Amino acid sequence: GYRKDKEKKRRYKRDKQMGIQKRKKRRYKKKESYKIKRKRNMHTKKRTKKRVWTQKTKKKQKDRDTKEK
Repeated sequence: GYRKDKEKKRRYKRDKQMGIQKRKKRRYKKKESYKIKRKRNMHTKKRTKKRVWTQKTKKKQKDRDTKEK
């Protein structure tokens, strides 16, 4: 019936999720340095600010563009 199908669907979804988790774990087991990298990334994210476009930076950008051409 309807409820049985719902259960099946839920179980299938959960198994799929588990599979994804296991696959991710397997991928990172190979490279242990992954954890260290992730830790480092967490801190750098907060530090990087969005670039503010002032007249000065616009001018610099223009100079750079003309130099390339």
